[in-house]
Amino acid sequence: MKKLIAPAFMPIANSFSPLVFGDVEKSEISLDKIKITFSTEDARTELGRKEIEKQIRKAAEQVCGEQELRRVGSLTQVAENRRFYARAIQSGMQALDRVA
Repeated sequence: MKKLIAPAFMPIANSFSPLVFGDVEKSEISLDKIKITFSTEDARTELGRKEIEKQIRKAAEQVCGEQELRRVGSLTQVAENRRFYARAIQSGMQALDRVA
């Protein structure tokens, strides 16, 4: 079932565009259909970055599939899901670094 996601995987930074909203600049990272919106100011603080990273990880989990063997049932699929997850996190964090 998750094999359909793997070929269609899009990096988190695929649809990255800064937005201006009132006096607060906002940025957005998109992973497939999951968008993470945050203030650029938050991206510049340690606490803000940690919170954004948690959101990136959560989005990657939803898009990349289960990573536990007991839930997937196939070592091959678990390894594939974990590779996609790692790439999604790396891509999302790179996009975050470009904003900060």
